[in-house]
Amino acid sequence: MAGRLVRLGVVIATLIMGLFVLGSLYKNFSHLQAPPAADAPVDHAPPTQQ
Repeated sequence: MAGRLVRLGVVIATLIMGLFVLGSLYKNFSHLQAPPAADAPVDHAPPTQQ
């Protein structure tokens, strides 16, 4: 019974550490993803008729 508890604890600890590593990698490399172009000029004025 104690062996099962140890194995379960190791599995849970491994999953938690894996989530922590994935979160760290995502934070480190999220700046490589192209953000939406917010600096592009947007013209909301209706077109003028000539």
